Order: sequence, then structure tokens, then C-alpha cells
Amino acid sequence: MTVLWGLVIDLSLMVVRYLKTSSSYTKIHGAMMLVINAATLAMSVLMLLFRYTKVLYNFSEISTTAKIHLILGMMLMLSIVLQQIGGVILKYLKESPRLQAQRFLKKVWIHRFGGYFVYGVSKVQLLVGWWVYKGGFSYILAILLGWYLLLFVCMLLAEYSYRNGRWMFARLMVKIGSETSLTA
Repeated sequence: MTVLWGLVIDLSLMVVRYLKTSSSYTKIHGAMMLVINAATLAMSVLMLLFRYTKVLYNFSEISTTAKIHLILGMMLMLSIVLQQIGGVILKYLKESPRLQAQRFLKKVWIHRFGGYFVYGVSKVQLLVGWWVYKGGFSYILAILLGWYLLLFVCMLLAEYSYRNGRWMFARLMVKIGSETSLTA
């Protein structure tokens, strides 16, 4: 889960944000998110099945950080299901010949906001999960915090470059698209 929510989610967001000039960016983003969401739902269901007695019947005996992790996990599961459904609906609306632009843009904004919410909750969830697993602050938490800081700086730099040099991204995607069509 750490690899999926600590790395792949960031790559998926970069695809959807910076590769919009590619015709298949929504398919790549959707496929990455489907893998992340399916794995998360499967692991969450397995955790509940194997530990349901402790979770349901001995909830008061669970540590506070474990309770926070459980509650954030439930929020995350509900959110990713709604986001996945919303993404499928948006794909349908985008490809629909009877598209009403205003309704589509409103739904894109909702999906984007929901995605930022899921992203933020997932990062907090990872930190809390490792805190629970290791029983306090550990080297893995320090590595995760360092990784988050590095990702934040990289995303700031990418955003700055994207806003001030969109031509660079467009030229790169046209070049990549022409190379892949020649080799196919």
C-alpha cells in the first residue's frame, strides 16, 4: 500500500495534470487509479475480515492512533469508490456527442476536488498507518516525510514549469506521440 499511495498516486496525478496534450492521458490516469483503488479495497476488506472481532467488539481497547487509522481508512474507501464512479461518469460525458460543456466542467471540478481530498487523506493515512505498525515514530516515517517533501518540491517545480512554459509540455507530447505512432 505504501508504494501505491506513496508513489503511484503521485505519478497518476502528474499524468492527469501535465500530460493533457496526450490523447490517452485519461486512460492512463484511470488505469493507474483502478489498480490503486482495487488493491486498497481488497486489502481493506481482508483486514476487516481477519480482524473484525477486534475492530467491532473491542473497539474501545484499540489505541487512539489505530482508531484514527481505521476511521481515515473508512473515509478513504468511501471516497475512492465515489471517485472511481465519478471518473467513469466523466469519461462517458467527455466522449458523449451530446455533451453540455457547463455540466461537464462542473463535474470535472467536483472530481478534481475529490481527488485532492483523497490524495491528502491517503498521505495522512500512510503516516498514521506506519505510526500504528511501528508503535511510534520510526525511520520509515522519517523516510516518508522526506519523500513527501521531495515530491512537494518536485511538484512545485513542475507546476512552475507548466505554467510558465506550456509550449515545452505540448512540444514534448507531440514528439512522444509522433514517435509512438511511427513505431506502432
